[in-house]
Amino acid sequence: MSDFKALLPQIILSLLIGLAGGVIFNAINFPLAWMLGPMTANLIAALMRAKVAVPMNIRTVMLSIIGIYLGTAFQPDLLDNAAVWPISLIAVLLYVPVVTLVVMVYYRRVAGFDQVTSVFCSAPGGLTTLTILGTEAGGDEQKIALVHSLRIMMLVFAIPLIIAGVTGVVPTRTGPEGAETLNIQEALMLFGAALLGPQIAKRIGLPSPYMTGAMFAVAALYMTGVVQGLPPRWLLNVALVVLGSSIGSRFSRVSPTEIGRIAIYALGSVALIIFVSAMCAYAVSYFTGLDFLATMLAFAPGGVAEMSLIAIAMDVDPGFVALHHLVRIFEIILLAPIVAKWLTARSG
Repeated sequence: MSDFKALLPQIILSLLIGLAGGVIFNAINFPLAWMLGPMTANLIAALMRAKVAVPMNIRTVMLSIIGIYLGTAFQPDLLDNAAVWPISLIAVLLYVPVVTLVVMVYYRRVAGFDQVTSVFCSAPGGLTTLTILGTEAGGDEQKIALVHSLRIMMLVFAIPLIIAGVTGVVPTRTGPEGAETLNIQEALMLFGAALLGPQIAKRIGLPSPYMTGAMFAVAALYMTGVVQGLPPRWLLNVALVVLGSSIGSRFSRVSPTEIGRIAIYALGSVALIIFVSAMCAYAVSYFTGLDFLATMLAFAPGGVAEMSLIAIAMDVDPGFVALHHLVRIFEIILLAPIVAKWLTARSG
């Protein structure tokens, strides 16, 4: 509690800066304004050495709220193409080692990172897991954490802009369309699902349990027709402001010089990731008939919550996108300890 009180001025400053960024980006109709605006504003504040911070426990609560909104997008007709999902899920399992190898060679040859650091900077996901395991295996902790933070931020920022540039459609919608007619009974049911779902998700080991648990629990209510009303849009925007502020404020503890130096290499790796993701997504969509935009969002490793929100904004099946990212993260969680053990033994 004392730590929270000490951080309170930084939290308030971060959220106020984030709110200002969201208002500005929303005013100019920027894609996903209420997430990208706070993220950008807090990044600028961090580079200017402002003391901004959003603790993980606050982010966790907001992820549950985002999970509720992702769950509202699940309707029975979203599963119409589920028969071909196994093919794309297998493709994701193959995609992970391919993109890891490509990016690893880039960090080894271009950035000059050591082998262990290159491996754990290259795996597409699991920032905390990869940082811990990479450090234990002898990698550079700061580089690994910074690279993955920059990867998430750059992908979250770049994907909506690329989509807008290619399709001409600006992804600004952040939830299913319709009247906000959620009654008290339905609100209580959603609240209960948001509390119970994450507990079940933690027990069975789902990645990002607070978001995915709430999402699947709420999705069950909507797909069965038990709940039909929609929660207020402003609550989601609050959660997006906190999420964006959290991503941007991560860089407040790193010197601008180090951020700038690593960002140059991270930008190159993100370009490679987008290229490999696009090629894999095109192949999957070509052979399965799945929508290319949906498969692209399913492959681009920008985070489960972030990519799923972009999916909703583009009227793409969020269940399809979220499931593929969960499979990707599961694979990394399973393989990363094995790689870490092997690298540790080899360097030992």
